[in-house]
Amino acid sequence: MAEVNLGHMKIVVQDLTLHACVILVCMERIYLDYAAATPIDERAKAEILKYFSQEDGLFGNPGSLHSFGQAAHRALENARTTIAKELNAHHSEMLFFSSATEANNFALRAVAKKYKQTTGKTPHIIISNIEHPSVSETVQDMEVWGDAEVSVVPPGKVGESIKENTALVSVIYVQNETGTVQDLKRIREIIDTEARLRNTEVRPSQTKAKPPRQICPLLHTDAAQGYLLSYDVQKLGVDLMTIASYKVYGPKGAAALYIRGEHTDVRDIVMPLMTGGSQEKSMRGGTQNIPAIMGFAKAMELLGMHRNEECNRLAELSSQFIEGVKKGVPNVVLQGGEPYPASASRSPHIINLFFPDSENFDKALDMAGVAASAGSACLQRTAEKSTIVPEGSIRFSLGRYTTKEDIDEAVRRIILSYRKL
Repeated sequence: MAEVNLGHMKIVVQDLTLHACVILVCMERIYLDYAAATPIDERAKAEILKYFSQEDGLFGNPGSLHSFGQAAHRALENARTTIAKELNAHHSEMLFFSSATEANNFALRAVAKKYKQTTGKTPHIIISNIEHPSVSETVQDMEVWGDAEVSVVPPGKVGESIKENTALVSVIYVQNETGTVQDLKRIREIIDTEARLRNTEVRPSQTKAKPPRQICPLLHTDAAQGYLLSYDVQKLGVDLMTIASYKVYGPKGAAALYIRGEHTDVRDIVMPLMTGGSQEKSMRGGTQNIPAIMGFAKAMELLGMHRNEECNRLAELSSQFIEGVKKGVPNVVLQGGEPYPASASRSPHIINLFFPDSENFDKALDMAGVAASAGSACLQRTAEKSTIVPEGSIRFSLGRYTTKEDIDEAVRRIILSYRKL
């Protein structure tokens, strides 16, 4: 058998008999769905493998007091410190979870539970109308069960909905379907101004005295897709921030929630939802997934080393992609604004295009060897449709291993596939 590589096409010549052969044409697949999941960085993978075997002696339970447990505990705290450093936070402000969805659920429910326990009032939660389902569906469930009052508003209008019992505002950092970037610092300023007008106490970072009760309104952000932009929680002005390993070239099974504890303690802001263990400051009982957490920490460390360079590279590829598709499909519509950095309204790694009259276009693209999605991966295997973009929209997301050649070939296949429709 012989192989001949021709760019994104491989020709395989397979002998069947002495007198005949078969030529198989194998199309190289192009992955443009990095917003759903990133491949693990080999350096993060190497770090993970140290925490499985007896040979390395790092497989122990971090809750155990013997030497094996102490080694695992040191590794866990080192990972916490590494990730906190990338967020300009303190290691004591980081809690580990299994996914961004779990971390978002905890942020909303644990803050509401603490507020009600502290004040005796039903908390009011404000979310933006462009949130990931792990936020929007969670507050819907909380409202049904009487755990919170909920307001859903555009990101720039959150201040207008603040009430005396507003406990939390949640605004996504980079929208997962369109890539639009929310100005969290400005939103923080609006929240604090409105809170003062309503004689509501403000967030913990604005007072050095330990508060007698829950301080509110707090600002939470789902920042799982914001890894190309600043993760500096001090500059962003957030009190809680969700990040995920599997969006930054780390393994699945690990995520983190930053909870501001600069002048307080996380236990003054949240209450546990899972009991039966003292792990994660007794906020999330259960043995930590040390291998995944260590891979996560390594991935975050690597991310910080090349963030600006990668952001600029993907911005160029994003522009190349959009211009190429528009030439072949003139009526295509870009969702969410111009490419970054021409406009700071969209992260460069997410491109959402609306293709008119293109039912099941994502499936046609898959047949053409281009992996993209019609929306959030969390909804792909359900009958639910996006509430953010119209039907016929396709999300393309670029990443570390996307090349200029990939973009050129993907554009060619997209145009051909659309014309076939």
